[in-house]
Amino acid sequence: MLHSQRKRRADRDAREAEGENLWVEDVPQAARVKIATFWALLQEKSSEYVGTINREVADLMRLGGGYNVRSIDGDSLIKATNADVALDVIGSFALYVKDGRSISRFASDFDQFVNTVFEDYRVAYRMVDQEVIPIGSDELHTEVVAPALRLLVGAQFSKAHAAYLDALKEIPASPANAITDAGTALQEVLTAVGCAGNALGPLIKSAKKKGLLAPHDDALNNGLENFLNWASADRSQTGDGHHVSDATRADAWLMVHIVGALIVRLVDPSKRSTSGI
Repeated sequence: MLHSQRKRRADRDAREAEGENLWVEDVPQAARVKIATFWALLQEKSSEYVGTINREVADLMRLGGGYNVRSIDGDSLIKATNADVALDVIGSFALYVKDGRSISRFASDFDQFVNTVFEDYRVAYRMVDQEVIPIGSDELHTEVVAPALRLLVGAQFSKAHAAYLDALKEIPASPANAITDAGTALQEVLTAVGCAGNALGPLIKSAKKKGLLAPHDDALNNGLENFLNWASADRSQTGDGHHVSDATRADAWLMVHIVGALIVRLVDPSKRSTSGI
Protein backbone atom coordinates (compact mmCIF):
# COMPACT_ATOMS: atom_id res chain seq x y z
CA MET A 1 0.00 0.00 0.00
CA LEU A 2 1.34 3.43 -0.92
CA HIS A 3 1.89 6.04 1.78
CA SER A 4 -0.78 8.34 0.34
CA GLN A 5 -3.28 5.49 0.19
CA ARG A 6 -2.67 4.51 3.81
CA LYS A 7 -2.91 8.13 4.93
CA ARG A 8 -6.15 8.75 3.01
CA ARG A 9 -7.80 5.65 4.44
CA ALA A 10 -6.72 6.49 7.97
CA ASP A 11 -8.22 9.97 7.61
CA ARG A 12 -11.41 8.51 6.13
CA ASP A 13 -11.78 5.96 8.91
CA ALA A 14 -11.19 8.57 11.59
CA ARG A 15 -13.81 10.90 10.14
CA GLU A 16 -16.33 8.08 9.93
CA ALA A 17 -15.57 7.08 13.51
CA GLU A 18 -16.61 10.61 14.48
CA GLY A 19 -19.94 10.05 12.76
CA GLU A 20 -19.32 11.87 9.47
CA ASN A 21 -21.14 10.53 6.42
CA LEU A 22 -18.62 10.39 3.58
CA TRP A 23 -20.73 8.66 0.94
CA VAL A 24 -20.90 10.67 -2.29
CA GLU A 25 -22.62 10.35 -5.66
CA ASP A 26 -19.61 11.67 -7.55
CA VAL A 27 -16.71 9.54 -8.80
CA PRO A 28 -13.48 11.16 -7.54
CA GLN A 29 -10.67 11.65 -10.00
CA ALA A 30 -8.38 9.15 -8.27
CA ALA A 31 -11.12 6.51 -8.42
CA ARG A 32 -11.58 7.19 -12.14
CA VAL A 33 -7.84 6.81 -12.78
CA LYS A 34 -7.77 3.44 -10.99
CA ILE A 35 -10.74 2.10 -12.94
CA ALA A 36 -9.34 3.44 -16.22
CA THR A 37 -6.02 1.71 -15.51
CA PHE A 38 -7.73 -1.62 -14.84
CA TRP A 39 -9.75 -1.03 -18.01
CA ALA A 40 -6.51 -0.71 -19.99
CA LEU A 41 -5.11 -3.88 -18.44
CA LEU A 42 -8.21 -5.82 -19.48
CA GLN A 43 -7.93 -4.46 -23.01
CA GLU A 44 -4.40 -5.84 -23.19
CA LYS A 45 -5.77 -9.31 -22.37
CA SER A 46 -8.27 -9.11 -25.22
CA SER A 47 -7.45 -10.29 -28.72
CA GLU A 48 -9.66 -7.52 -30.12
CA TYR A 49 -8.05 -4.48 -31.70
CA VAL A 50 -8.17 -1.60 -29.20
CA GLY A 51 -9.81 0.69 -31.73
CA THR A 52 -12.60 -1.85 -32.25
CA ILE A 53 -13.20 -2.08 -28.49
CA ASN A 54 -13.36 1.71 -28.18
CA ARG A 55 -15.89 1.95 -31.02
CA GLU A 56 -18.08 -0.81 -29.61
CA VAL A 57 -18.13 0.82 -26.16
CA ALA A 58 -19.05 4.10 -27.87
CA ASP A 59 -21.87 2.34 -29.70
CA LEU A 60 -23.26 1.22 -26.33
CA MET A 61 -23.07 4.83 -25.13
CA ARG A 62 -24.86 6.04 -28.27
CA LEU A 63 -27.57 3.37 -28.13
CA GLY A 64 -28.15 3.50 -24.38
CA GLY A 65 -27.63 7.14 -23.52
CA GLY A 66 -27.81 9.00 -26.81
CA TYR A 67 -24.25 10.28 -26.46
CA ASN A 68 -22.78 11.71 -29.65
CA VAL A 69 -19.46 9.86 -29.36
CA ARG A 70 -17.49 7.70 -31.76
CA SER A 71 -14.78 6.28 -29.49
CA ILE A 72 -14.68 5.65 -25.72
CA ASP A 73 -11.69 4.50 -23.70
CA GLY A 74 -10.32 4.78 -20.18
CA ASP A 75 -9.23 8.36 -20.74
CA SER A 76 -12.86 9.21 -21.55
CA LEU A 77 -13.72 8.14 -18.01
CA ILE A 78 -11.02 10.33 -16.51
CA LYS A 79 -12.17 13.33 -18.57
CA ALA A 80 -15.93 12.81 -18.08
CA THR A 81 -17.61 16.13 -17.34
CA ASN A 82 -19.81 14.89 -14.48
CA ALA A 83 -20.63 11.83 -12.38
CA ASP A 84 -23.53 10.71 -14.58
CA VAL A 85 -21.33 10.59 -17.65
CA ALA A 86 -18.55 8.82 -15.73
CA LEU A 87 -20.98 6.17 -14.48
CA ASP A 88 -22.37 5.66 -17.99
CA VAL A 89 -18.84 5.22 -19.34
CA ILE A 90 -18.10 2.61 -16.66
CA GLY A 91 -21.42 0.87 -17.30
CA SER A 92 -20.90 0.80 -21.05
CA PHE A 93 -17.47 -0.78 -20.75
CA ALA A 94 -18.87 -3.33 -18.26
CA LEU A 95 -21.56 -4.30 -20.78
CA TYR A 96 -18.91 -4.65 -23.48
CA VAL A 97 -16.80 -6.88 -21.24
CA LYS A 98 -19.85 -9.02 -20.44
CA ASP A 99 -20.40 -9.90 -24.11
CA GLY A 100 -16.88 -9.41 -25.52
CA ARG A 101 -15.69 -12.42 -27.47
CA SER A 102 -12.26 -12.64 -25.86
CA ILE A 103 -12.79 -10.67 -22.67
CA SER A 104 -16.09 -11.89 -21.19
CA ARG A 105 -14.24 -14.14 -18.73
CA PHE A 106 -13.16 -10.97 -16.94
CA ALA A 107 -16.69 -9.57 -16.45
CA SER A 108 -16.86 -10.49 -12.76
CA ASP A 109 -13.30 -9.26 -12.22
CA PHE A 110 -14.21 -5.84 -13.59
CA ASP A 111 -17.34 -5.66 -11.43
CA GLN A 112 -15.34 -6.65 -8.36
CA PHE A 113 -12.58 -4.13 -9.03
CA VAL A 114 -15.03 -1.28 -9.61
CA ASN A 115 -16.92 -2.17 -6.43
CA THR A 116 -13.69 -2.25 -4.43
CA VAL A 117 -12.76 1.21 -5.70
CA PHE A 118 -16.26 2.56 -5.11
CA GLU A 119 -16.26 1.27 -1.54
CA ASP A 120 -12.77 2.62 -0.90
CA TYR A 121 -13.76 6.11 -2.05
CA ARG A 122 -17.28 5.85 -0.59
CA VAL A 123 -18.97 6.19 -3.97
CA ALA A 124 -22.65 5.36 -3.36
CA TYR A 125 -23.01 3.00 -6.32
CA ARG A 126 -22.29 -0.65 -7.04
CA MET A 127 -21.84 -2.82 -10.09
CA VAL A 128 -24.44 -5.61 -10.12
CA ASP A 129 -24.52 -7.95 -13.13
CA GLN A 130 -22.58 -5.38 -15.18
CA GLU A 131 -24.99 -2.56 -14.34
CA VAL A 132 -24.36 0.48 -12.16
CA ILE A 133 -26.98 0.92 -9.43
CA PRO A 134 -27.22 3.23 -6.39
CA ILE A 135 -26.86 1.54 -3.01
CA GLY A 136 -28.33 3.91 -0.41
CA SER A 137 -26.12 2.42 2.31
CA ASP A 138 -23.40 -0.17 1.98
CA GLU A 139 -24.67 -2.35 4.82
CA LEU A 140 -28.19 -2.57 3.42
CA HIS A 141 -26.78 -3.23 -0.05
CA THR A 142 -24.68 -6.11 1.29
CA GLU A 143 -27.37 -7.63 3.49
CA VAL A 144 -30.53 -6.94 1.45
CA VAL A 145 -30.16 -5.66 -2.11
CA ALA A 146 -27.35 -7.90 -3.36
CA PRO A 147 -28.78 -11.11 -1.82
CA ALA A 148 -32.22 -10.33 -3.29
CA LEU A 149 -30.77 -9.89 -6.77
CA ARG A 150 -28.64 -13.03 -6.45
CA LEU A 151 -31.70 -15.08 -5.49
CA LEU A 152 -33.83 -13.81 -8.38
CA VAL A 153 -32.13 -15.93 -11.03
CA GLY A 154 -33.48 -18.09 -13.80
CA ALA A 155 -36.65 -17.93 -15.87
CA GLN A 156 -38.89 -18.38 -12.82
CA PHE A 157 -37.84 -15.03 -11.34
CA SER A 158 -36.84 -13.14 -14.49
CA LYS A 159 -39.73 -10.66 -14.27
CA ALA A 160 -39.12 -10.06 -10.56
CA HIS A 161 -35.39 -9.56 -11.14
CA ALA A 162 -36.05 -7.05 -13.92
CA ALA A 163 -38.58 -5.12 -11.81
CA TYR A 164 -36.33 -4.98 -8.74
CA LEU A 165 -33.36 -3.86 -10.82
CA ASP A 166 -35.56 -1.22 -12.47
CA ALA A 167 -36.55 0.02 -9.00
CA LEU A 168 -32.91 0.47 -8.04
CA LYS A 169 -32.03 2.29 -11.25
CA GLU A 170 -35.04 4.60 -10.97
CA ILE A 171 -34.24 5.88 -7.46
CA PRO A 172 -31.95 8.80 -8.47
CA ALA A 173 -34.22 10.08 -11.26
CA SER A 174 -37.74 9.06 -10.24
CA PRO A 175 -38.46 7.84 -6.70
CA ALA A 176 -42.15 7.38 -7.59
CA ASN A 177 -41.25 5.01 -10.40
CA ALA A 178 -38.89 3.17 -8.05
CA ILE A 179 -41.69 2.61 -5.53
CA THR A 180 -43.98 1.24 -8.24
CA ASP A 181 -41.24 -1.03 -9.60
CA ALA A 182 -40.43 -2.37 -6.12
CA GLY A 183 -44.11 -3.19 -5.60
CA THR A 184 -44.14 -4.94 -8.97
CA ALA A 185 -41.05 -6.95 -7.99
CA LEU A 186 -42.77 -8.17 -4.81
CA GLN A 187 -45.89 -9.05 -6.79
CA GLU A 188 -43.83 -10.97 -9.35
CA VAL A 189 -42.00 -12.90 -6.63
CA LEU A 190 -45.27 -13.95 -5.00
CA THR A 191 -46.59 -15.01 -8.40
CA ALA A 192 -43.39 -16.92 -9.17
CA VAL A 193 -43.60 -18.94 -5.96
CA GLY A 194 -47.13 -20.03 -6.85
CA CYS A 195 -49.42 -17.48 -5.23
CA ALA A 196 -52.66 -16.56 -7.03
CA GLY A 197 -53.91 -13.05 -7.70
CA ASN A 198 -53.37 -10.05 -9.96
CA ALA A 199 -52.53 -7.55 -7.19
CA LEU A 200 -50.60 -7.56 -3.92
CA GLY A 201 -53.71 -7.91 -1.73
CA PRO A 202 -54.96 -11.19 -3.24
CA LEU A 203 -51.39 -12.45 -3.53
CA ILE A 204 -50.86 -11.89 0.22
CA LYS A 205 -53.99 -13.90 1.01
CA SER A 206 -52.82 -16.65 -1.32
CA ALA A 207 -49.38 -16.67 0.32
CA LYS A 208 -51.03 -17.24 3.71
CA LYS A 209 -53.11 -20.11 2.34
CA LYS A 210 -50.01 -21.72 0.82
CA GLY A 211 -48.14 -21.49 4.12
CA LEU A 212 -45.56 -19.01 2.86
CA LEU A 213 -46.82 -16.80 5.68
CA ALA A 214 -47.02 -19.23 8.58
CA PRO A 215 -49.95 -19.22 11.03
CA HIS A 216 -47.90 -20.64 13.94
CA ASP A 217 -46.48 -17.25 14.92
CA ASP A 218 -49.33 -14.76 15.00
CA ALA A 219 -47.16 -11.79 15.95
CA LEU A 220 -44.74 -12.38 13.08
CA ASN A 221 -47.53 -13.21 10.67
CA ASN A 222 -49.53 -10.10 11.58
CA GLY A 223 -46.44 -7.94 11.28
CA LEU A 224 -45.65 -9.26 7.81
CA GLU A 225 -49.27 -8.93 6.72
CA ASN A 226 -49.41 -5.35 7.98
CA PHE A 227 -46.24 -4.52 6.09
CA LEU A 228 -47.46 -6.14 2.89
CA ASN A 229 -50.74 -4.26 3.16
CA TRP A 230 -48.79 -1.06 3.69
CA ALA A 231 -46.64 -1.86 0.66
CA SER A 232 -49.75 -2.39 -1.44
CA ALA A 233 -51.26 0.91 -0.26
CA ASP A 234 -47.96 2.74 -0.64
CA ARG A 235 -47.63 1.49 -4.17
CA SER A 236 -51.05 2.78 -5.19
CA GLN A 237 -50.99 6.05 -3.24
CA THR A 238 -47.35 7.12 -3.57
CA GLY A 239 -46.10 5.34 -6.66
CA ASP A 240 -46.38 6.61 -10.21
CA GLY A 241 -49.42 4.44 -10.93
CA HIS A 242 -51.54 7.39 -9.75
CA HIS A 243 -49.19 10.06 -11.11
CA VAL A 244 -48.17 11.28 -7.65
CA SER A 245 -44.75 12.87 -8.01
CA ASP A 246 -43.89 14.01 -4.48
CA ALA A 247 -42.32 10.69 -3.37
CA THR A 248 -38.83 11.22 -1.98
CA ARG A 249 -35.68 9.17 -2.41
CA ALA A 250 -36.00 8.17 1.24
CA ASP A 251 -39.48 6.79 0.50
CA ALA A 252 -38.10 4.84 -2.43
CA TRP A 253 -35.17 3.41 -0.48
CA LEU A 254 -37.53 2.34 2.31
CA MET A 255 -39.71 0.48 -0.17
CA VAL A 256 -36.75 -1.07 -1.99
CA HIS A 257 -34.99 -2.25 1.16
CA ILE A 258 -38.05 -3.77 2.84
CA VAL A 259 -39.19 -5.44 -0.36
CA GLY A 260 -35.66 -6.78 -0.80
CA ALA A 261 -35.69 -8.22 2.72
CA LEU A 262 -39.04 -9.90 1.99
CA ILE A 263 -37.71 -11.30 -1.28
CA VAL A 264 -34.83 -12.91 0.61
CA ARG A 265 -37.26 -14.40 3.14
CA LEU A 266 -39.60 -15.71 0.44
CA VAL A 267 -37.03 -17.10 -1.99
CA ASP A 268 -34.08 -18.28 0.13
CA PRO A 269 -34.92 -21.73 1.59
CA SER A 270 -32.42 -21.21 4.41
CA LYS A 271 -34.40 -18.18 5.62
CA ARG A 272 -37.67 -19.99 6.23
CA SER A 273 -38.87 -23.38 7.43
CA THR A 274 -40.96 -25.76 5.34
CA SER A 275 -44.07 -24.50 7.14
CA GLY A 276 -43.57 -20.88 6.19
CA ILE A 277 -41.65 -17.74 7.13
